[in-house]
Amino acid sequence: MLAKNPDTLITVDDGAPALAAIRQLKIEEHLLSGTETGAIEYATHPTHWIVAMLLNRPKLTEPLHRLICFPKSKYTEKEITEHLNDYARELLPFVAE
Repeated sequence: MLAKNPDTLITVDDGAPALAAIRQLKIEEHLLSGTETGAIEYATHPTHWIVAMLLNRPKLTEPLHRLICFPKSKYTEKEITEHLNDYARELLPFVAE
């Protein structure tokens, strides 16, 4: 998926497709499933910065999964860190509903 699209931003939204992609990349064990929210910056892929998220809140019947793959050709590690900080601030209203 990523190697065939080295310069493409790839987002897989909530649900089974995101979880399947997370499992395909073999990063599921890094998600913090025992907490309210869990996220990982996974930067070892040759072409992308991979951000996988598990959102787990009491009001949700099932955890929500999200995967965002940022091409290294277009984003620096610093930009990804800043994105994660911004995303975490935006995330709370999303899962509080």
